[in-house]
Amino acid sequence: MMRELCDLDRDMKKSRIKYSLYPVIVLYLLIACGVTFGVSGSSSFAAESPRWEIGYWMWSMSESPQANPADMKPPDLLYIATGVYRMSGNSESKRKLFVSWPDKVPRAAGYLAVIRVEGTTSPELAIIPELLEEYLNLKSEAAAVGHPLIGLQIDFDCPAGKLSIYADFLRRLRTKLPKEDRLSITALLDWFNPGNRIADALQWVDEYVPQFYDVILRSERNRDSGIAMPIDAAKWAPIFNSYKRPYRVGISAFGRIAQIEADSKTVAGAESSMQTVKEEYYRYSSLLNIMRYGQYKKISEKMSRAGEKILLFKRTDIPNYNKFLKVTIPTKESLLSAYEAAKAMRGFCRGIVFYRWPAKTETMVLTPDEIGKIISSEKRIDGPIIESRDGYCALVSCTDLYVRLPERFSEKYVRLRISSSTDLEYFIPAELMKGSQSGIRTIEVKVPPYESSPSIYLGRAVTATPPEFRVEEGR
Repeated sequence: MMRELCDLDRDMKKSRIKYSLYPVIVLYLLIACGVTFGVSGSSSFAAESPRWEIGYWMWSMSESPQANPADMKPPDLLYIATGVYRMSGNSESKRKLFVSWPDKVPRAAGYLAVIRVEGTTSPELAIIPELLEEYLNLKSEAAAVGHPLIGLQIDFDCPAGKLSIYADFLRRLRTKLPKEDRLSITALLDWFNPGNRIADALQWVDEYVPQFYDVILRSERNRDSGIAMPIDAAKWAPIFNSYKRPYRVGISAFGRIAQIEADSKTVAGAESSMQTVKEEYYRYSSLLNIMRYGQYKKISEKMSRAGEKILLFKRTDIPNYNKFLKVTIPTKESLLSAYEAAKAMRGFCRGIVFYRWPAKTETMVLTPDEIGKIISSEKRIDGPIIESRDGYCALVSCTDLYVRLPERFSEKYVRLRISSSTDLEYFIPAELMKGSQSGIRTIEVKVPPYESSPSIYLGRAVTATPPEFRVEEGR
C-alpha cells in the first residue's frame, strides 16, 4: 500500500494535479485496502464478520453445574470462572485462589476462562507473567478434556476514575497473550459516563461485556428494587457502538432469596415505608425449605422496573420480628425484554451473556433449556414431565420420581396424579411433599407452593418389577 501512495505522489507532481485532492485520494486507497478507523488494538477480532452468539457465565468453581439437556443445542460460549486474585494494594501480598479448570463443564462450542481480580484500585502489573502462565495451563487442561479454550476474560470492578491505569494493565496483558486468543473484560455501566477514560481500556480488548444487573449498590437496595436493570437500547446502543469494539450484553437470568433486616418503623407495622438496613442472601436454599423453620405470610407482590416479580414475606410466629424474606423471581417478560433490547442494539453488539449457568443445588436460576424456549418463542411444555431414576434396591425395583413443572415458581399447590405400568408395593413421599398411594397403580402428590427446583423430588416408588410412569396435573 505504501508503494501505491508513493507512485500516486510522483504521478500527481508530474501532472500538476492540485494537492487539495491528495487527501481524498489517499483516503480512497486506504479504504480500498481494507483499513479501518476504529480504536487501535493488537487483535483482528473486531474485523471479523458479525455473528450473534449466546453465552453463559458459569460461576460455580466448587459446585457441580447442571448438565445440558440431551436435546439442547450447546451454547455458543461458556465463560468459566477459573480463579480469583485477591490483592491488598501491592504485589507482595497478593493471594491466588482456585486457579484451575473445573472437573465438570457443560458442553459448548467454545470457552473463555474468567479470572476475577479483587481488592485493589487496579490489577498489579507484577501478576501478568503469572496470570499468563496460569491461562496457558488452563488452555492445556481444557484441551485435554476436549474443551476449546479461545480466550481469557478479566472480571475487575475498576473504579471509574482509574480506567487509564487499568488500560495500561490490559495493554501489557494483550501484548503477552497469544494473538489468536481473545481478551475480554466485564464492564460496569458507570464506566461509560461522560469524562471517563473508558476508551483507553477498550482499545486493548477484543470484546467487553457491560453488565445490566446488580447495578444498584447493596446499601441502596430496598423492598422494591430488583436484580435486573431495564435495558434502553436507544440510550445504550449509540454509546457502546461509538467505541467500535465488539461487545456482548450481560443479562440477569436468576432470582434471589434475601433475608432483609428492616428499620424500627417496619417493626411497628409500617411495611409500606420499609427501609432496608441489611441483606443476607440464600443462594443454596429454596424458599420452601426456609419456610420450614417459621410461619410466613406474604404481605406484598410487585414487579420490578425490569419485569421481575418481587414477593415480600413477614414472619408471624415471632412478635416484632424485624427480618423479612424478599424473593426476586425472573420472569418470561423480564428475560425477553432484555434479550430483545440487546438484539436492537445492532452495530458492534455480538450477542448476549446470561448470568448464570445454574449449579445443581440452585433453585432460583432459569435453566438454559428454559431460557432457550423463552428467547426462541418456542411453545412451553403444556404439562408436567415425570423423570424416573433407578434407586438401586437389591431385592425389589425402587424408583426415585422427579417432576419438571411448566411453572417453576408456582404460588399455589400443584396436584399431580402419577400412574405406574405395574402394581405398586408402596410409595414413600419426599420430606416436603404431600403424597400417598391412592390405588394399586396410582400415586397422588401435592407439590407445595414456592418449590422452585428445576427438577422436584417427589419420593420413591417400590414395585416387584421395573415400571414406567406417566404424570398428569390434577384438580
